[in-house]
Amino acid sequence: AGSHNDLNITRTNTTSAAVITYIPSGSLAKIVNANSTVGAGSTITDNATVLDVQQNDTAGGRTTGTTFAITDLTGAGTGNLAASITANSLTNTTGALTVTTNALTSGNALSITAGGATALTSGAVLLVTGPTGAAAISGGLVQATATGNYTGTGGLLNLLATTSTAGTLANFTNNTASFTGNGLSISTTGATTGNSLSITTGGTTGLTSGAGLLVTGPTGAAAISGGLVQA
Repeated sequence: AGSHNDLNITRTNTTSAAVITYIPSGSLAKIVNANSTVGAGSTITDNATVLDVQQNDTAGGRTTGTTFAITDLTGAGTGNLAASITANSLTNTTGALTVTTNALTSGNALSITAGGATALTSGAVLLVTGPTGAAAISGGLVQATATGNYTGTGGLLNLLATTSTAGTLANFTNNTASFTGNGLSISTTGATTGNSLSITTGGTTGLTSGAGLLVTGPTGAAAISGGLVQA
């Protein structure tokens, strides 16, 4: 057995001054793929990868370990980031970050754990912020797609809160004035014996004062021509 580093870079900031305010910046390691320079009449297409990390030891019997690890022990702060990806000039359909795990069976392609036991209060484990203007988003800000004929009961989106006794499992809010869209749209034009919406609640005798489905209408004198609930 052996453990070693083929490349080890360490920076330690020290000073003997009694009173000093020292704010180091810069990068411990910086890799730059600069603009290409070619002669007159020449062309160049730079398709190089700036950083390529590969774990190819298939003969070593590897069962654990991490190909790429980032550890941040700096503690609390308003501007601390463990990792940052900025690609403001990206216009293609490939994306800024892709994860491919074609051999995955029971694991997770992406696993996010945050908040400890009770630490997470006003933050979010995953925050997706869309355009600030009137953008015509045809595919959805967040998409979950599957072209295969899957038969599992988990579905494309599975929300679980097995120990929660209060709160909201899923929340859809759009209180914009004069909203003419749909808060929730379900289309299953090919359904035969299934259900477009199935609600099971209360167990055997659990539901007492609540409701399996609650629809609350306007509190003022609204002229509802088609009915609050339509079929």
